[in-house]
Amino acid sequence: MSRVIIVTNSLTGGGAERSMNMLANELMHQGLTVGLVPINSGPADQINPLCEVMPLDRRWPGGLSDTISAYLKFNQIIYRWKPNILILNCDLPELFGALLIKPVPLIIVEHTSLPWNTRKRLGLIVRKILSHKRAKWVAVSSHLETWPIGNRFFAIIPNPVDQKIEKSKLKNTVALKRIIFVGRLSLEKRPQWLLEIARSIPYPIEIIGDGTLRNELESSVIQEGLSINFHGQQLRPWDLIDQGDLLVIPSQYEGDGLVLIEAMLHRCPVLVADIPDLRRFNLAESNYCLGPQDFTRTIMKFKKKLDLLVIPNNLCQSEISSRSISSVGEKWAMVIKTLHNCPNPD
Repeated sequence: MSRVIIVTNSLTGGGAERSMNMLANELMHQGLTVGLVPINSGPADQINPLCEVMPLDRRWPGGLSDTISAYLKFNQIIYRWKPNILILNCDLPELFGALLIKPVPLIIVEHTSLPWNTRKRLGLIVRKILSHKRAKWVAVSSHLETWPIGNRFFAIIPNPVDQKIEKSKLKNTVALKRIIFVGRLSLEKRPQWLLEIARSIPYPIEIIGDGTLRNELESSVIQEGLSINFHGQQLRPWDLIDQGDLLVIPSQYEGDGLVLIEAMLHRCPVLVADIPDLRRFNLAESNYCLGPQDFTRTIMKFKKKLDLLVIPNNLCQSEISSRSISSVGEKWAMVIKTLHNCPNPD
């Protein structure tokens, strides 16, 4: 029987983490033995992993000593647990997998179009080591490419979404009440654009999420007296979103675009940045904005006709149909079975 360990940054924090919690539960449902290793300490997620959870309790943001301590604990878990497969998600789990002493087949999940974006040199070294270890890459979307060495994807498997949220309290309302941002407060999500938008519109902005930019953003909001409220990280962010809310996604780049997928499920009006990672969804031109000023113009243009910014049902269904947890779990189980039958790396 396959013994699989899924390694993530933390129990919660973003789409990658929640997707892997869902995957862990589904793989257990399919009869696999599954363990989950969150590296950083943090709160629990809305999706409660039913498998054995082995936290490394690294402080975030932590120093070198915290990382070394977590790495040593990680090796102890691998030797004790003896997994057949390791599934690594995002930069820090990749680093730990690259430096892992015991040879274990590795699967790298490509969640973003710009991996290792803030640590390119380290990322280059880590991914060369992973390639030398004959790691396999799985992408969450067909538009992604492996960086930097052009590895061929072993499989393309989208992230799952909770189909239960289709029964949303949101209706196709017309009049705008608030602007909503949901996501990590980091450079690639461009939350600073919300401040520029707030300077030009008379509507309050609600920011749901946390990250390294939060203190800087809050200081600017206080200094300028902007109508922006910070709610921090929320296990159930959609509970805070109501009729008359407009979701804004100003990202510089995306991976799977899970916030947009959830907006589709909730029938929430949405405006997104005009970037290749979001162009692949083939939304109406009215849903795309080039920059803060374009967001502002479009918001004011549609402030009394928000229903025109809701994604049509035909686009929603074609995107969501492949994301049921059972479908995603079956694809992952097939990948794991295939790799389990291959010889271990040297």
